[in-house]
Amino acid sequence: MAKFGRPIEALRSTWQMATSRLGRRNRAAVVPQAYQTPLEPEQSVGYAPSTLGMGLDIFSSDKAVKAQGIARFQDHLPEISSIGSTANALLRIHELITPDVTYADLPEEARSDMRSGLLLFDRPDTHRYTQAYREIVSSPDMKDLFMTGNMKGFYAQVQAQLTERMEPLTTITGEPQLKGALRSYGSRQVEGYPEEEHVFAAHTMVMATEMGLAFSSMDSRIIFPDAYYGLSVGLDQVYQKLCDRYDSMPVNTTDRQSVFAREAFFQLLGTRVLHPFWDANGRTFAAQLVTSLQKQGYSDATTDRAMQASEELAPIADKMVETVLRNAQLSLVTDRDQPLHLSVRFNVAMRNSYMTLLRQEIEHAIETADQPDSPYNKLIQQGAEILSQVA
Repeated sequence: MAKFGRPIEALRSTWQMATSRLGRRNRAAVVPQAYQTPLEPEQSVGYAPSTLGMGLDIFSSDKAVKAQGIARFQDHLPEISSIGSTANALLRIHELITPDVTYADLPEEARSDMRSGLLLFDRPDTHRYTQAYREIVSSPDMKDLFMTGNMKGFYAQVQAQLTERMEPLTTITGEPQLKGALRSYGSRQVEGYPEEEHVFAAHTMVMATEMGLAFSSMDSRIIFPDAYYGLSVGLDQVYQKLCDRYDSMPVNTTDRQSVFAREAFFQLLGTRVLHPFWDANGRTFAAQLVTSLQKQGYSDATTDRAMQASEELAPIADKMVETVLRNAQLSLVTDRDQPLHLSVRFNVAMRNSYMTLLRQEIEHAIETADQPDSPYNKLIQQGAEILSQVA
C-alpha cells in the first residue's frame, strides 16, 4: 500500500494515464466532466492557490491602503469619465485603485512563482518543451516519487526541473507590471523565436469549502485545492472584446432594467470569469460601475454602494464561472482522481486544449450573454437586481 493507503495499482493506472497523454491534443485530455466539482458559491474562497496571490494580498488587503486607492479614484473621476474607451478607462482606474507596488516589492516566494510562470507557461517551442517534460516525468526517480503518492513533492520537482531546463533557452526582457496593466508574468524571448512575447498569466481562483481547503493542505496527494483556472493566451484580445461589446450596447437611461442589465453583463464576465488584473479586480470594476452610472445621470451612485453591491454579486459571479465551464465542457481543476493541477500547468496538450475551449466559450458568452435565450441571461438579470441598489 502506498502512503495514505492508496493502492499501488491505482497509482500505476494514474501514472499511465498522465504520461500517455503527453503530446496528445484531444478533448479527453481536458479536465473531464467526470471530475467536475460542484461549486458552493456561499462557501467559495476567492484567492490564488499559490504563493503569488498571497504575495499581492500583503499590499492590497489593508483597509487603509484600500481607502487611499478609492480616494485617488474619486479625485480623478472627472478625468476617467472623459476617457472614451472602457478598456482604457478600466486600466486607468486600476492604476489609481492599487497601491504603488512593484515586482521588486513582492516577497521572494511570489517573485519566484512569477518567474517560473514566465519561463514555463504557453511557450512557442512546444516540441522542445514537451520533450523536456516527457523526459522529466518519465525518469526512474520521478516515477518512484509519483508512486509514493506525494503529489506536492512531485509537482515541485517537475516545476524545478522544467525551470532549470528552460531558463538557458529564455531571455527575460521585462518584469510584470502590477498597476494599470493586464495580468502578466512579464515579457520574454525564446531561443529560436525572434519575436518578444508578453506572457499573460492565468489566475487561479480557489473554489472550495473551508473543509476542502483544510483537507487539501493535509493530504500530500492534493497539490492545490479545487480551483478555476482563468484565461492566459489571448487575455488582451478577449479583454478588448469584452470592453468593446459593453461599449457597443445601446444605452437607454430611462430604462433602469436595461441600464443595470448592461452593467451586470460587464461585472459578471469581468470580475471573475476574465479577472484581467493581478489584484483589486472587484474594486476596479466597482469603481468603473460608479463612473458609468454617473455618466448616465445616476448622480447618487457612490463608491461605497458599488463596493457593497460588488460583494453581494460574488455568489452570482461564481455561478457565472460554473456556467462558462459547463458550457465549455470543462470543470474546476481538481486533484481528487489524478494530478490535474500539474497537467493544466505543465502538460502542453492539456493546457492548450483547456485554454482554447475556455476562450471560445468566454467569447461566445460576450457575444450572446445579453440575449433572452442565453444560458447566462438569468444570471445577468439577477445581477442587475443587485446592482440597481447602487443608484
